[in-house]
Amino acid sequence: MSIDVRASYGAEVSASLLFDVIRDLGTYPKWLEIVHFAEAVDSKDGLQAWSVELRAKIGPFARSKRLRMVRTQDERPHLVEIGRAHV
Repeated sequence: MSIDVRASYGAEVSASLLFDVIRDLGTYPKWLEIVHFAEAVDSKDGLQAWSVELRAKIGPFARSKRLRMVRTQDERPHLVEIGRAHV
């Protein structure tokens, strides 16, 4: 199963500052509810990596999952991609 999350947000900050926030998964718990925890960990193959806990609740049901995620693309200032690391 794959989940593709897309969002848009109007921010009154510079594109450079916004890009820095988006490319750092460690900032996500502050502004994206599904990301409960994200901590930078040692990178492999030169890719920045994080230990992440995702949490979701629908009605009375709640689930959480821990993942290792990596930044797979980083093309400033237009594209950043973070995905699940395949171990």
